[in-house]
Amino acid sequence: KLIEEDIVDVSQPEHLLRRISGYDSKGNNILFRIIDRTGKLIIVTTNKYDSKGKISSFETKNFNDKITKVGSYIYNYFPNGKLKEETYYSGKYPLTKTIYNPMGRILREINYSGDGPNDIMSDETFKYNKIDSHGNWTQRSRYNNGHRTRLEIRKIEY
Repeated sequence: KLIEEDIVDVSQPEHLLRRISGYDSKGNNILFRIIDRTGKLIIVTTNKYDSKGKISSFETKNFNDKITKVGSYIYNYFPNGKLKEETYYSGKYPLTKTIYNPMGRILREINYSGDGPNDIMSDETFKYNKIDSHGNWTQRSRYNNGHRTRLEIRKIEY
């Protein structure tokens, strides 16, 4: 199963990117590719999963097939078992912390420099503009300090 998402930076709408995600038979997102407007491959990321079906590690390669990033994750859950928070590490300090609501949608994403646990580079919040009849978002906006920084639109095939 594939899902394609168009990613538009509202400050540079001419730099449209497309993310193509691939899934295994269990519904796990095993890889995604980012391509630019011309169809040129930018990166490919492959994910490995633990016995609970959560990403335990990943590897990202650039367009030259060179490994550019590896990492691991730590998860926290709501009492109902849904994901509450995931923190991505590549080394000693976190690089990204993502906070979810009980419905599983991202509320906030904090990006760190990796130089220390309090060295925040960005702190984004999310607003879901359109939800389809299956309960999946098809349009969402990202905000940093109250200003929209990105509009994401996706098409899901059922």
